[in-house]
Formats: sequence, C-alpha cells, structure tokens
Amino acid sequence: MTAKVSKKNSFSTLSYQVLWLGSGIRPPRTIPLGPLFAEDMITGIIPYIKSNYRVVADQDHRAMAGLSMGGMETLETTLRHPDMFRYVWVLSSSFSPVDQQKHAESFKLKENAGTINRCFKQFVFTQGGPEDIAYQNCKAALKYFDEAGIKYEFKEAPGGHTWYTWRANLYDLAQKLF
Repeated sequence: MTAKVSKKNSFSTLSYQVLWLGSGIRPPRTIPLGPLFAEDMITGIIPYIKSNYRVVADQDHRAMAGLSMGGMETLETTLRHPDMFRYVWVLSSSFSPVDQQKHAESFKLKENAGTINRCFKQFVFTQGGPEDIAYQNCKAALKYFDEAGIKYEFKEAPGGHTWYTWRANLYDLAQKLF
C-alpha cells in the first residue's frame, strides 16, 4: 500500500513516497527462494510510483515498513538496496526463523554495516511484547545486527502479533517520517 501520494498533476503539492507492506507474498514452492520481492520492488513498484504519481523520489523521502512477513520483505529490500531508503521500520518480524545465520550472511551485514548506518536515518524494529509470535525470533536476529555494529532502535509494547499493536506502531512511525 502506498500512502501520502498524490496522483501526478492532480494536486499542486508534492507528497512523499511511503511503502507500507502487510502480511506479504509467499511464492509457490516451485520458485526458488531469493530476493524476488526486493527485485520486484526496486525494478517494478518504485519505478511505477515514480512515473505515475507526483512524489519526491529520492532516498531522503523514501520509507519502507512492513509487518510480519512484510517485515521480512522490508529487510530483504532495504538491506539489499540501502542507498534507496532513509526510513526502515520492521514490525513484528525479522529474518525468517529458519537458519538466521544464513540470512545474516546473505545480507553481508558486517561488510555493509557502514553503508547501512550511513543510509538509514531510522532503522526500527518493533514487537508486540513477549506474547508476539515473532518476539524471540526478532531478539535472536538482532544479535547479528549488534555483532555487525549496525545501529537500530528496538521498541516493544504489549499487544502481541495483532493489528492493535501495528496500528500503534503506524501512529508512532507516521509522526517521525521526513
């Protein structure tokens, strides 16, 4: 979903580009796992938004946030293309719980730490408290970011893996963008 975007030539003001992802897309088992979503976002969705909507289309005015599986896709996209995003929010998510070390290595966190720290003005992980099904997974994944020296903010609030929590996250996020 794209928010705060005005149709090209419909309004006289410019809007910012905000990409908000829901529960995500799971490719069929016949498609090999990999950065499919990230490449579609970079080569398809963002160019489409830039060509069809009046947006400030630079890194300083681009944010990406996702919840649950959308948070995994947010990480996949922003960690592979940190130079394209300034604001990154991962809600009730982190790496896939299967083989986190493999994910950390695939993103080359240690090698890219300087670039990530320089590019991301906000890099925020949120969790709906210990009752969130992604809580322990996120806490484990954050150790890889710590080891790499990547700066991030961690927030937790009660509510679990629910829209109640994510609505509060969105309220908080929206006030801090741009």
